[in-house]
Amino acid sequence: MWCEISKKDLLNNLQLIKNRTEKKVIAVVKANAYGCGLEGITSIIEPFVDGFAISDIEDAYEIETEKDILILTPVSQDNFCEDIKDNMVLTIDDEEDLELLNKERSYRVQVFVDTGMNRFGIKGSKLPRLLSIIKEQYPNIIVDGIYTHLHNTSNTKYTLNQIELFREIVEPYNEIKNIHCLCSSSLLSDEFLNRADFTNSVRVGNLLYGYIGQEQGFKAVYSYKCKMLKSFYVCRKSYVGYGNRYRSRRDSKMAVLPVGAIHKLGFIKDIRQNIAYETIKVGYRHFFPRDYISYKGKRVRIVNRPNMDTTTVDITGLEGSLVFEVGLSPILADSSIKKIYID
Repeated sequence: MWCEISKKDLLNNLQLIKNRTEKKVIAVVKANAYGCGLEGITSIIEPFVDGFAISDIEDAYEIETEKDILILTPVSQDNFCEDIKDNMVLTIDDEEDLELLNKERSYRVQVFVDTGMNRFGIKGSKLPRLLSIIKEQYPNIIVDGIYTHLHNTSNTKYTLNQIELFREIVEPYNEIKNIHCLCSSSLLSDEFLNRADFTNSVRVGNLLYGYIGQEQGFKAVYSYKCKMLKSFYVCRKSYVGYGNRYRSRRDSKMAVLPVGAIHKLGFIKDIRQNIAYETIKVGYRHFFPRDYISYKGKRVRIVNRPNMDTTTVDITGLEGSLVFEVGLSPILADSSIKKIYID
């Protein structure tokens, strides 16, 4: 089994992003480039983006670039590494972060401001004091930017108010180099783009890899493929798989594929609600199955359910050496699956 990453679609998505805005593009490559492979993805897009953003400082060393790499997780005792490169920009979100920095060397930092998500970030009312402390007590620190995160873009009114709040917070600091709040989902909205006219950069992750935006021409850059391990025939009314949950309605040809639960095919987080909810959920999964396996664009029937490391499918009518597409997401799929970058 392998995962093909399309360079063409990746660069197409990047161009569509640039068509929507003239702001600087910061490519978010956290979590192994959203499962698509950190080193492979960054090597492809490096000439075409203005910088990168990543969660873990250790992963930043894997990016071959002289462009800025913003470390999104605020500085803490657990994640701070003294030996940072000159192009690494740290995130801080409170006064205590400053105490971890060595006064004998220089740093560039960006300040993360909380405008409603309440996860990381300094409150806007406390930002002036933080910036004043840096200016007066830390001549070795350059404030390179201020940013926030738009966390509920499905609510237009809420997000517009959030952008306006961020505008009010950063308005006194227009001399600071980088001001940004727009993320992938907000970049799809002209309304959000217009309201955030005071910013000069965008951070894009989901949109870059095609997890969203298909209705506007963005494409999923990933495609999981596999060949069959073996094929066999079963007679009508034969049981196939664990628990005799599947019984063939006809003489059929089956194939065993090297993909299963360990690869996250059929991975479902069960949430017990009530009988009505469970009934609706079962019906939805029957008519709109999330997991799929297809051949030349046409879905084949998954027999019974995925096993630990194999899945059986009905390939009646198909012959030859078959290559199947597996409906997995790199975010959920086993990260050890080999990735191949194709033109």
